Amino acid sequence: MNINKFKETLFNRGMDHGFSQMELFKNENKSFDLRVFEQQIDHYEINENEGIGLRAIFEGKVGYAYTEKINNEAIEELLQNVKQNAEITDKQDEEIFPGSNNYRDLNTYSQNLKEIQTADKIDLVKSLENKAFERDERVSAVNYCIYSDSEFKYSIFNTHGLNLSHKNNIAYLYLSVVVNDNDNIKTCAKHEITQDYSEFEPEALAHKVVDEAVSLLGARSIPSEKYPVILRHDVAAELLSAFSSPFSAENVQKGMSLFKDKLGEKVANENLTIIDDPFLKKGFAATPFDAEGVATAKKNVIENGVLTTYLHNLKTAKKDGVKSTGNAYRGSHKSYIDIAPTNMYIKPGETGYDKMINSINKGVLITKLQGLHAGANSVSGEFSISASGYFIEKGDIKNPVEQITIAGNFLDLLKNIEIIGEDLKMGLPGTSHIGSPSIKVRELDIAGE
Repeated sequence: MNINKFKETLFNRGMDHGFSQMELFKNENKSFDLRVFEQQIDHYEINENEGIGLRAIFEGKVGYAYTEKINNEAIEELLQNVKQNAEITDKQDEEIFPGSNNYRDLNTYSQNLKEIQTADKIDLVKSLENKAFERDERVSAVNYCIYSDSEFKYSIFNTHGLNLSHKNNIAYLYLSVVVNDNDNIKTCAKHEITQDYSEFEPEALAHKVVDEAVSLLGARSIPSEKYPVILRHDVAAELLSAFSSPFSAENVQKGMSLFKDKLGEKVANENLTIIDDPFLKKGFAATPFDAEGVATAKKNVIENGVLTTYLHNLKTAKKDGVKSTGNAYRGSHKSYIDIAPTNMYIKPGETGYDKMINSINKGVLITKLQGLHAGANSVSGEFSISASGYFIEKGDIKNPVEQITIAGNFLDLLKNIEIIGEDLKMGLPGTSHIGSPSIKVRELDIAGE
């Protein structure tokens, strides 16, 4: 049974069962994963799956149910399950959205990427592993050498006549190496992500990973003190990701956000702007509509240091008396309506990376965090996180640093940002796609030796 016939039959039968409004959320995913170890294929996997989630209103309450089958038997099962869910749930304030007036025409699917041959992908990862070993004799192992690509499509249909679909695809390379110099062992890992396969440069990626791993040899701790700190772009993005949930209006309304009661207030240095952009080029959470069918829009969540908006779905927007920001999110057809950023990033400045380092007389460059989510409290803003990087003295990187902990409060950190770099880079996409340039913070508590 095709999806149109399934939808029509389901909606008709649903009305017979007493449902007033119904919505179908369909997602389709395909992924390819390849890992090489010592020039042999260590892992090879192809996955394809799809599913349908039904959200419906029965006697004023909202119920959810899902299935991976598209046939007549699944229709009756879905209707019975969603009715039972509605009868026991306390979800009374969700709505089925009739649709926005306009949707952005957004093409985020690459046919060229889809057509890359498997043999070429295998050659790519084998070349990447070779380049890593060739770069330095101290490379003792390439513990992860991975190519992965995926494509996904999601669609929304409802009894108001809404019919929306969007698809995307991405590919990434991931390399992790181990270097050993007289039993002094260090690791480093980096990734590249793109929709244009021709942008992959295995030699450049191998050189970056190996060179950084080698530069960490001989790392030592430093005395505990307050230091000016540079958070490299990848570290800054990780930290922003860990503290992205407080922007959710649902968390604010539940009293579980460090931004509660701060709307319209200055919460950061005036040089900081944080953007949520569903149309960002090379932003792999790009979408013209959210999980409720609301048209998405670019927005400055923090603008020149001022918190200008929370991220809303229809439910939270109604409660606050505002419009949805188009940030409703469903992880899959099995999920409930939630809230998440799309492509969220700190707006880059104009200062180069080297100039940022030159601006520090005595401080620390942080290039890696460990145990981030365990060490960050998104309600209070407090964090205490193991880190490593480099010691900076008189504007130059002097030596690698390890066995240190950075601690502070996220709001204090935002207020103490002195310089924002120009080197914006997005991290690996997940629920959202988070990015940042490098940022210089006036001071952070660092616990060392």
